[in-house]
Amino acid sequence: MNLSPPPAPGNGTAVWPQAATWQNYGLSSGLTQPPGTTIYTAVVSSGALLVYLQNADTTAFDNLAGQFTVLDGIPAASNESGYSIYELAYVYSGANFTLTMTHGSGMLILSIEPDDPGGFVVWPDNSRWTVFDLSGLTQPAGTTVDDVTETGSPATLLSVTLNNISHTAYEDLLSQIITRLGNPYTSTGSSSTQTREDVFMTTMPANTLVVTLEMDTSYDEITIAAIKY
Repeated sequence: MNLSPPPAPGNGTAVWPQAATWQNYGLSSGLTQPPGTTIYTAVVSSGALLVYLQNADTTAFDNLAGQFTVLDGIPAASNESGYSIYELAYVYSGANFTLTMTHGSGMLILSIEPDDPGGFVVWPDNSRWTVFDLSGLTQPAGTTVDDVTETGSPATLLSVTLNNISHTAYEDLLSQIITRLGNPYTSTGSSSTQTREDVFMTTMPANTLVVTLEMDTSYDEITIAAIKY
């Protein structure tokens, strides 16, 4: 596993996932952050939950491994492998997910991947759009959700990629966003071009909100990304 940190979320902050997030993956009791660690990134992407911890030593690794022993009957030692001063690795395949934990060079990566990611990769519910002043944003008819990425809890980034797209689908989203945020800050492309981009920027009570709507017909993708800085 690559232990290089992922890009930092919008404003460089991240928090430990809420209990409800863990419960979505079948971990009914949740997990707690090992003492002394700091959270570099916590993100849900393509149905997988990824948490990157800094200042993590072998004690932090053992702390989480110990928590697994009491979570829904998950054993620890029998699934631990590659234990050395350079890297610790732990893999468990549960009834509904695969949990992987890797530690090295002060970074600990915890990954939980559902056996059926399709149940997680869906158009975000309204409560998640509301955080970004996009209450009620709906999926254009005929499109399919390819990826949903959400960073932070509460979220600082929400990104959705759609396939089976068209200029009509783009215009649908563009009109919806204009209704909520006003006219774009910048716009490029048109209904006759392969690529298009509209960027919205607005001031929130405690943040600056940037919403980017992009389309590339050659990749059959529309992406909407909302970030709070």
